[in-house]
Amino acid sequence: IRIIKMLIAAGADVNISDDQDQTALHFAAVSRSSEFLKILIEAGAFLDKADERGWTPLLKAAKEPGRHAKLLLDAGAETDIQDTNGRTALHYAAMNGWLDFCTMLVEAGADLNLLDSEGCTPLQVAEQE
Repeated sequence: IRIIKMLIAAGADVNISDDQDQTALHFAAVSRSSEFLKILIEAGAFLDKADERGWTPLLKAAKEPGRHAKLLLDAGAETDIQDTNGRTALHYAAMNGWLDFCTMLVEAGADLNLLDSEGCTPLQVAEQE
């Protein structure tokens, strides 16, 4: 964490993307350290930058909900960005049966009726699982 803080203080750009269009925030969203995520958010990391698959940091955090999703939502991450399959974080939360994460997303204003590329809403995806 000290190195991350030092690099940012020295002028490191927190929004530079790698060859898959992922920023440091994408990696922080699935890291073990919520402190890393907080530091990047405070440094002005773009919350809604999508990688080459259309995954934002919130969609990546949806793989392990609760760990960092709440921090991203509290910072203002957009709930309804769709990946290349047309799925939102709510689609993935519903698909995996993660009630607490679904609740967080709905309370943050997620659209309940967005269709994925197969024409399914989060409700329909939940019914299929």
